Amino acid sequence: NIDNDNDNNNIDDIEELNKLENELIQLEEEEKQLSLLEQAVKIWGPEGYVIADLEHHEQALVYVNNTFTEITGYTQEESIGKNCRFLQGPSTDLEVVHKIQNAIENFEPIKIELINYKKNGNSFWNELS
Repeated sequence: NIDNDNDNNNIDDIEELNKLENELIQLEEEEKQLSLLEQAVKIWGPEGYVIADLEHHEQALVYVNNTFTEITGYTQEESIGKNCRFLQGPSTDLEVVHKIQNAIENFEPIKIELINYKKNGNSFWNELS
């Protein structure tokens, strides 16, 4: 019985190690993708960039660069996990917002400008593509 218990413990340990190894491999792959993303953003230039997860029910932001935080006044912590709607305000054109939503829903490219708002309440023109 003691040998049986040791064998079961060893199997559990091996399964746990395999699980941890798979998680580590996944994390390494995610780090590689993030590194590529960061390199691409550096190449794109000094503009504000965000990336949203279109599969998330709120289409939450998953990435904002430093220029975005400088332009808007919102930190990465305040921005990531939210929908871009938090930048909208009284002068944001709802017709433009609907065009953006339609393009997203239909997986169509769009290049459009709208008025958004900084954390301090000042408006700014934002070009989306």
